[in-house]
Amino acid sequence: SIAYDERTESIIIGYSTGNLDIIHENEVTNINDIKKKSINSSKSINSIIVKDGYAYLGTDFGIVKLNIARQEISETWFIGENGTYVHVNDMDMHGDDLYVASTTGVMHGNLSDHLVDFSNWRVLTDIVATSQYAWMNGENFSTVKYFGGKLLANYKSPRTNSDTIMAYDGNLWSHVLDECVSVKSLSGNEDTLLCSTGVALYIFNRSLESTQPEPHWYYKSADRWTLVYSSDAVISDGKIWVADGTNGLGWLENSD
Repeated sequence: SIAYDERTESIIIGYSTGNLDIIHENEVTNINDIKKKSINSSKSINSIIVKDGYAYLGTDFGIVKLNIARQEISETWFIGENGTYVHVNDMDMHGDDLYVASTTGVMHGNLSDHLVDFSNWRVLTDIVATSQYAWMNGENFSTVKYFGGKLLANYKSPRTNSDTIMAYDGNLWSHVLDECVSVKSLSGNEDTLLCSTGVALYIFNRSLESTQPEPHWYYKSADRWTLVYSSDAVISDGKIWVADGTNGLGWLENSD
């Protein structure tokens, strides 16, 4: 996982071993506290979010809060019931609200609360048994994205092409984006949502309406047009940059 902090002009890189590098002014500082930590869990850093000089590292056992300027770990959050480990797949933030996609559901915490205390975390997918979405209880969610006033979370099905993207409006869940059934990532900016599926890149507006009639996107690479096998995508300066698992890095105009 990788993230960039504008405040400190630092790049934070997390590895599957729990090792962590901070790159600042062409110098690399290694922080191996997580790697050396004696816990009964794997230590992979799966997601990184930066805010106000801190990096929040989503790991296989919980969340680690890192002071970027001081290059030291501030806190470790074990956010499961009774402070147990939770495997964090992905995170997103809206204001001070931190959203977590985990192997056991979607969770929420507010940075103004004492989040080292597990009781300050809420499981958003803890749904009453009589609800049509009770199946979400305890399930594996691979990615989250706050977009258009809603929290989007992808249920990662063990069956091929059977993922389900759910939207939470603060009160209720609903099923959205039927097109995306094998989700690699949800990304984008305030106006555009990108859904990378591994075989296509889908693009939606703030109303979650597709901006193109065809689901497959193409980009120019080595003077030829190639089908996108997108693993992830970001928007920058009017371009959509695509991480293609087959062809490498490509781009297309956001207005195409």
